[in-house]
Amino acid sequence: MRVATTSEIIEQLDAIDIKNLLNRMELYTRDRFYDKSDRNKKGFQFQDFCQRTLTKACDGTRKWKPDNCSFEKFIFWALKSDLDSFFKQLKREDDNSDENPQSEYIINIPNYSNEEPSKDHNYEKIDDEVKLQQWIKQLEDQGADKEEIEMFECFANGIDKPKDIADLLDKPIDVIYTISRRLRRKKIKFNEKWTSLKKQ
Repeated sequence: MRVATTSEIIEQLDAIDIKNLLNRMELYTRDRFYDKSDRNKKGFQFQDFCQRTLTKACDGTRKWKPDNCSFEKFIFWALKSDLDSFFKQLKREDDNSDENPQSEYIINIPNYSNEEPSKDHNYEKIDDEVKLQQWIKQLEDQGADKEEIEMFECFANGIDKPKDIADLLDKPIDVIYTISRRLRRKKIKFNEKWTSLKKQ
């Protein structure tokens, strides 16, 4: 799927009421926090989450695919994904403080205690487009179709909830489950080992 250029994103920002967009983003962010204390926000203000999401959209960290959804829908998806990642990080820190560390991975990747942590261990942290394209090629070689590749790209961007994927790909939820079952029969090569895409 085609990724929007920086100039296309700037055109979208020029064409919309950016103040109104930020206000709606802030309202959404506030609603996501049950506890609105600074302790749970780790020093961030609600506006900071919104600004950071817009920055990621502009600098290419978050990639908008115009053929897939509108710019506004993409922005709110990105904001939701960023907040989900933030809350997961808080949960991991809480778990670690209780001496009960947990990891949440999209795929069933074994934990090698003698290896240094790598960003590739968590799909939410994938920034390496080359590695992602290698995995996509491996899936295509196993017969993955366009729908499976689109779902894998969702996973790679930290979107793993069926409803979120259905909304983003504009497909019925039952179709998403069917695609997911096909995709989970595939494997990718991770740290020189073929790893199943089945969830833990």
